[in-house]
Amino acid sequence: MKIIGIIPARSGSKSVKNKNIINLNGKPLIYYTINSVKKSKLKNYIVSSDSHKILKISKKYGAQNLFLRPKKFALDKTHSIQLFKFLKKNLEKYFKFDAIMILQPTAPLRRAKDINRAIKLFKNSKCDSVISVCSVGGMHPKKMKYINKKRYLYDTEFSSKKEGQNRQELKDVYIPNGAIYLFKKENLIKNTIKGQKSLAMIMPRELSVNIDENYDLKIAKFFLNN
Repeated sequence: MKIIGIIPARSGSKSVKNKNIINLNGKPLIYYTINSVKKSKLKNYIVSSDSHKILKISKKYGAQNLFLRPKKFALDKTHSIQLFKFLKKNLEKYFKFDAIMILQPTAPLRRAKDINRAIKLFKNSKCDSVISVCSVGGMHPKKMKYINKKRYLYDTEFSSKKEGQNRQELKDVYIPNGAIYLFKKENLIKNTIKGQKSLAMIMPRELSVNIDENYDLKIAKFFLNN
């Protein structure tokens, strides 16, 4: 089972400008993903970007396989499935692989051993994919509410009908943390990443920081320094 890694790093980001190369503890954000891959058992990987600057920075920190992709595959409206299909088609010209591992630069606390664990889980099971997740903890869907135009709270589709439920009464819920998506390449033919049998790889919440806004950078910096 041959696996190729893809670090997708587009230049456009509305929430945090130049997010994928923003400074985090003296290094560009993408450095942390490149560094964890280099220390892992994942032999082949590429950095894909629409930005020459991002690719140049990636090369500086040891990424050897760089892929400049068209701008149309780096827009806000570009669906990830579209991008991965495009990359798969092009990568098959240069690499032999059975599966794809997506490693987003926005998950700087992912470690080499997390990558290795995902690979082991994937190879030792009959799943279609392995996806890293973390517990939602106290942010349980059954406790969530909508707010209408008058600022009144009202139930979501998932809200508990029983008010004041303790967290311990609720079934654990998990959310993909953005660190690792590992899947069979043929899943893309059916326009899916996870396929029918998707195996969860649970990661601690403190390693599941996903940079989506400036606040997340502060949290990531805290855990990097502690």
